[in-house]
Amino acid sequence: MKNEKSQNDVKQMPDFDSDIWNAAGNYIYDTKTNNDQAWNRFKDNVQPNKRPFSVFRSQYLRVAASITLIGIITATAWYFAAVKTNKNIELIVTKTAVGELKKITLPDGSVVQLNSGSTMTVSEDFGQKNREVKLVGQAFFDVKRNEKLPFHIVGPKVEVSVLGTAFDVCSYNGEEATVQVSRGKVKVNSSGAEKILTKGMAVKTENGALLDKQGGEFIWTDGELVFSKASLTEIADAVFHRSGKRLLFEEKEATRTFTGSFDDNTTPEKIAETLSLALSAKIKIKPQ
Repeated sequence: MKNEKSQNDVKQMPDFDSDIWNAAGNYIYDTKTNNDQAWNRFKDNVQPNKRPFSVFRSQYLRVAASITLIGIITATAWYFAAVKTNKNIELIVTKTAVGELKKITLPDGSVVQLNSGSTMTVSEDFGQKNREVKLVGQAFFDVKRNEKLPFHIVGPKVEVSVLGTAFDVCSYNGEEATVQVSRGKVKVNSSGAEKILTKGMAVKTENGALLDKQGGEFIWTDGELVFSKASLTEIADAVFHRSGKRLLFEEKEATRTFTGSFDDNTTPEKIAETLSLALSAKIKIKPQ
């Protein structure tokens, strides 16, 4: 349950940091609304959706459910292995099922669009002593600027730090990660490597290295899958994250590119058929 300690009680705690506490008191959103109200609104926003986003209809959900369960177990194990938890701090976990998108407004005013099959975790004191987000999956962040308290994202293979900007992080378990910046400046870390990105720049992890990402673009936040000169490998990953189904094609076709879009009702089978015709290639769905 939420810790109800008063400010005076908190100041007596052994790990109390007066500088962070004082900085937290200067947040822009605090001048407009009570922090408890902002936190309660956030918790209301992350309640499970009654009607998940309707992407790739119910005939795929049974298979997707087993994939999601494995992902959740893995994500939970990774999170608790990577973070030293405080028993007095509640963790708020937001999850999306396969085929579901979710938009969340955090207590500091930052907005997160969570992609299908993803898990986001924040602590109860988010916006007070920290602005740290744990992410397994993909999310688009529009971060409220706060120079006194940077916004920090930790994924399985990548860490991102910002003051206030808009960017996409894709960091699913067992896959290489990508970060793409839409606005502002972002610092990305992976296995000791570090890069500073500005608008229009992107990076990817590859065998422990952090490399500039060239080529195609992919937009997913409005439900449609929109590709611009995206490789078949990138498209296959996007389809798998959304539907739980894999596209199969010959290795020599992996770098072939495609520009086009698929609406939220387009099945993986239809996507494979369209790509086959557009690229004159043999592309099909991996049997379950």
